[in-house]
Amino acid sequence: MAILADVEQVEALPDRVLGLSLRLRAPAPAMAPGQYVCVGAPGDARLPLSLASDPADLPALTLHFQPTPGHSDSAYLLDLLERGGPLEVALPFGDCCFETPLAQPLLMLAGGTGITQLRSVLLAQLRLGADQADAPPLRLYWGALHADGLYLWNELDLLAEAYPRFSWVACAEQGAESRLGCVAGRVGDAVLKDISVGKLTLKDWQVLLGGGPGMVWGTAEALLPAGLRRRQCAADAFAYAPRSLPWPDAEASNA
Repeated sequence: MAILADVEQVEALPDRVLGLSLRLRAPAPAMAPGQYVCVGAPGDARLPLSLASDPADLPALTLHFQPTPGHSDSAYLLDLLERGGPLEVALPFGDCCFETPLAQPLLMLAGGTGITQLRSVLLAQLRLGADQADAPPLRLYWGALHADGLYLWNELDLLAEAYPRFSWVACAEQGAESRLGCVAGRVGDAVLKDISVGKLTLKDWQVLLGGGPGMVWGTAEALLPAGLRRRQCAADAFAYAPRSLPWPDAEASNA
């Protein structure tokens, strides 16, 4: 379903990320945390963007967009924003759905702006589990090329302080030493390190991976020796950029 939406704010976030605040002009169909929308000019092609806000906030929604220099999709959306006027938002899309309060812990692994999808899930689950004294833990590992790319650092720290069931680990391939508490390396490296010291056991968690195909598949492959199973994982990249991995469980043939 496609709905016209007004752009209420374009916020410049760190690391060249733009935060887009939109408001739909008509009621939206039901949308689950973890799904995404497609945005474009009315009647024109649309670009897929992960929802960065809790779907419970609809008709208001937040999107995060990091323009890529020389990329036609980036130029298209930047041109639309510069022109002004309404955008057309089609929704919902995606199979990574987390609607009801969780029955087991959720491990979220994100790379770069892949955090947007996980932010939507995180905010929704914190809301849904607010009245549950025994709500399952939520743990996030978020990585970027450089520590400056972790543009939601302060927000995540505040959420971790407010909700004891949520914790997160910052990872950076470069400049980790510039931020206290930032782990040097990739997300998969940080997860394996915590497994090795007994802070984490993969079999106890369902796993959501957010990011481009390289990050998603590279992280999944790195965690195979630690016991990662296909049946416990969800990622949009599994559907739009399928690859073959030697999953150690029976669902491997379906990946």
